[in-house]
Amino acid sequence: MSVRFQEVFCSNDNKLRFVLKDVLDAITPGTYTKVKEMLDKTPKITDDEVFAALAKDEKKVAADSSFNNYKLVGVAGCMEKERVLKIRPNMKILDYGGANGAAAKHFASTIGAKEIYVADVNVPDVEKPVAEGAQPVAQSPAIQKKNNEPEVIFTRIEPGKALPFKDGEFDVVFCMMTLHHIKDAEEVVKELHRICRSWLVIQEHDAIAGYPAILDIVHGMYIFVKNEDDYEKIEKMSDFQAWYKPMQEWDVMLSKAGFKHRWMKRTRSAQNNYFALYEAVHREKFQALNNPGPAVYKPPMYKARMGASSAASIVPLRPNGS
Repeated sequence: MSVRFQEVFCSNDNKLRFVLKDVLDAITPGTYTKVKEMLDKTPKITDDEVFAALAKDEKKVAADSSFNNYKLVGVAGCMEKERVLKIRPNMKILDYGGANGAAAKHFASTIGAKEIYVADVNVPDVEKPVAEGAQPVAQSPAIQKKNNEPEVIFTRIEPGKALPFKDGEFDVVFCMMTLHHIKDAEEVVKELHRICRSWLVIQEHDAIAGYPAILDIVHGMYIFVKNEDDYEKIEKMSDFQAWYKPMQEWDVMLSKAGFKHRWMKRTRSAQNNYFALYEAVHREKFQALNNPGPAVYKPPMYKARMGASSAASIVPLRPNGS
């Protein structure tokens, strides 16, 4: 019997069904009606059978490049437009959970950076995990540098192990739609704080009550129905796991790790997504924040240089980013 679809369709909350309709029909128009007809006709149908039936009518395609193009460029452009943070080409940038590097490469090219780093458990043409303290592996031939294109440097990471980067190595770390795929996210967040010199940019689901089933269905649509080359290589929906949290819980976790919330913006997606910017507050910076001096620190309402990197500048923040 279907678990996730039935959870939403049998819910007493009509809003959840409206959200699921918006989400499914945004992926492929008419999907919600097809699913409802299947559940009405065969009440004991499983989630896997629903996805298999939908896949018969859907021609699988390569992952939508427009999403990859927007993922980093969009949030960076939004932060710059709202005078929150300008990411400069001389910053050292890591896309944690950046998969095949397409989004990272597009972003680096857009801002004129010569190189960008990508770390993931699955990266192109990386045969062995990188040992702790070792140098990142060479970039994949699929993302090889051509002419003046940026260089994408891939590192394969091992779940449960320290990240193979130095303390404070990166000016900016992106972590886009990644944390909810990690069971021990709290430990990973601590590692991200360790390697992040100044700024962490995240995108996550605000998984309030009722949304986890919807988000699982969305993942299932892309894994089994829509994308030809989805990076989540699983055979059946019952094998899929995610650890969603409401936005408030993500914020508490990040704060405990030493990140200070600076800015947040919700997207227009029915999946209840949002972007957020955090400042990595390390011991020396924490001391400066608590013992401000004119030569060391200026409050965020003024233009100021923050942290060890002269490239990382903070500009006036909106009220929702204070």
